[in-house]
Amino acid sequence: MSRIPPYLMTGGRTRPSRDVAIETLVEVHPNHADTSRARFETQTILGLAQDPVSVAELAAEMKIPLGTTMVLVADLLDSSNLIGHDTTSQSDLSNREIMTRIIHRVQEL
Repeated sequence: MSRIPPYLMTGGRTRPSRDVAIETLVEVHPNHADTSRARFETQTILGLAQDPVSVAELAAEMKIPLGTTMVLVADLLDSSNLIGHDTTSQSDLSNREIMTRIIHRVQEL
């Protein structure tokens, strides 16, 4: 994606402000704030999350470390620009589908 070091994307932070699992599905909040002046990484995440997407898929698509993606996603969840969907309460079939999608994305790397 970018040649910016991951620590600059997160302002030097290495831990997300909240628990964000790699399988957490996120999507853009219907009433998200204007992010036209947001950093490139934020705009990219919001563009990729028009439909529900896992945190792992975002990291793979953006080609940035998973930990960096978790920090950025947590920031967007905190600012109500993203909605997070708890995958632990879904059926086993849904969880299998999610894991299959994650495996396919990792294999694409």
